[in-house]
Amino acid sequence: MSVATRRKDVALHGDFIPLPTQLAFASSTYRHRAYIGPVGSGKSEILCRVVLDLCVRVPANRVVIGRYTFRDFQRTTRTTLERVMIPEIVERQLPGGEGWIIRTSDLDNPATLYTAHYDEPGAFTSMGLGAFAVDEVNGDDLSPSVPEAVWRMLAARLGRDVPHVKRPYGLLAGNPGGHSWPWKYHHPDSPDRLSDAWMFTPRAYENSGNLPQGYYERLERNNGADWVARYVHGSHDVFEGQVFPELAESRDCIDPFPIPETWPRIIALDHGQRNPTAVGFMAINEDGVIFLYDEHYEAGRPISYHAEKIKNRLPGLKKAKEIRWPADPSIFAKTMQKAGKTYSVFDEYSDYGLDQWEPGENDKAAGRNRIKEYLKLGKLKFFRGRVPNAWREMTQLHWKRIRSLVDRDAPEAEADVDDHSPDYLRYALMTRPDSAVREKPEAPRPTVGEQRTRRAHRHFAAALKNRRQREDGNEGADYV
Repeated sequence: MSVATRRKDVALHGDFIPLPTQLAFASSTYRHRAYIGPVGSGKSEILCRVVLDLCVRVPANRVVIGRYTFRDFQRTTRTTLERVMIPEIVERQLPGGEGWIIRTSDLDNPATLYTAHYDEPGAFTSMGLGAFAVDEVNGDDLSPSVPEAVWRMLAARLGRDVPHVKRPYGLLAGNPGGHSWPWKYHHPDSPDRLSDAWMFTPRAYENSGNLPQGYYERLERNNGADWVARYVHGSHDVFEGQVFPELAESRDCIDPFPIPETWPRIIALDHGQRNPTAVGFMAINEDGVIFLYDEHYEAGRPISYHAEKIKNRLPGLKKAKEIRWPADPSIFAKTMQKAGKTYSVFDEYSDYGLDQWEPGENDKAAGRNRIKEYLKLGKLKFFRGRVPNAWREMTQLHWKRIRSLVDRDAPEAEADVDDHSPDYLRYALMTRPDSAVREKPEAPRPTVGEQRTRRAHRHFAAALKNRRQREDGNEGADYV
């Protein structure tokens, strides 16, 4: 569909001239679309326009738009929605300000646009939707992010009880939030991206022509590097509350290389029942640098499967100076029963030939600090492309957001996100692993020419010594 045709649609009506990324977002036919970009890039604007477009073009459509909290929606998204709404498409407003009835090309089948705050999503659990929209999905210091569970609930309602809607859509907008769930399911670089999903990220300064002169320059001058990277340049690699903001791919990820067979190794385990079982394979060089070079990361598999995957990697470690086996200490608790006997996860691993595990140090604060020290010293490296789950979890791990003044004195706690790889890294580094022994280089063998020269020197020295001895003997004869 041409640009000229799209501009006639409700999404791009009036004097509104879309940015290139806004136009791509509005024109896309991906079932799940996310417009995630820096401040001032018109995220809420294009989200509201596309929502109105879907209402007008699809008779009897049922659409919901909202933010996580009612206050935030009323203060921002609703204001934008009412500003861009064309009066002639509104048939009437729903009671209590809960939305609008929108006129369509079929006057007998208007669309319904509901407003929502997703911290109470129960109202939509039994409602079929032709589209949903979530504004400011990643949140910020002032408002919380939308949980993945809310998005999943809304996505499950797409197309339900609205069979006439041939193409239902799930729409998101917001600032970058690291490798959070919107990135995971929508970004083209994510290995878990849904086949019918796409993330649209505006270029830095793409909207500078519509903003006050020097707008972005002032933001860059008055804010820290991480804030600027996220909110000005649209980086998906930084966000507030990161547990390990020290991580930088350019510094901490390295290209794989052949690991010397004699280097000490660490095989660390974070076992999961319903969650993934994560195993990290590490090697330590002569300078104490730890290289995370391989991982096993799978969910929904029995211990026999995990044990086999681990054992398949062991033959190449026979010459290692030492192998340490730290594991989540909870695997040693006898909490399971079989044939009338109690047993532990460790017992089951032992049954499959892996009885080397040792309880890891489980002090989270101390473990996090140890990881930070290794990163600060440049002594923790990740093999690029070989440990994607470890890198994703390390860069995504963040602190729980403080929701009220009552919580401000509570100890820092990590948010409830995937942390299996950070956990086994804690266990590994708390073992205080030894460095590899630096082997003394062999003395270079002399060449044939060097051997001849050395032999000539020896003969000359011997002859000179004999001559001196004879001269000394003759001098003594004069006194006889």
